[in-house]
Amino acid sequence: MKITIAGKEQELNFGFGFIHAANKAWNTLQNGLIVHLGIVNTNLAMQTGDIEKLVDVMYFATCENSPRVAKTDIEKYIEGLSIEKLENLFSEMQKELDASVPVKFAVNKMNEAAKKEMKKNKK
Repeated sequence: MKITIAGKEQELNFGFGFIHAANKAWNTLQNGLIVHLGIVNTNLAMQTGDIEKLVDVMYFATCENSPRVAKTDIEKYIEGLSIEKLENLFSEMQKELDASVPVKFAVNKMNEAAKKEMKKNKK
């Protein structure tokens, strides 16, 4: 997905670089292990319309770009959008995320784990 931010064309790529950047920023420590929450937070942000996290998601998706725009440029870009264009941005980004094999794999594994946990808790 390509968009122009601050006069620079930016490729939003939702591959391994994106996942690595999201997991590096969004993680927690549980029982001495680092739990990566990049995909969880990304999905939650997209589903709830979290504008602040949208900036992060877009920034992570530009991690392989050179030159790369600053987060403040992304914030200004989003601030300049109409409601309709902002809704379209969320929709287009969700389509790109859904089409990404690494993201899709991580989401599927996350959903499988959640279903197992729910079954376990019902007993």
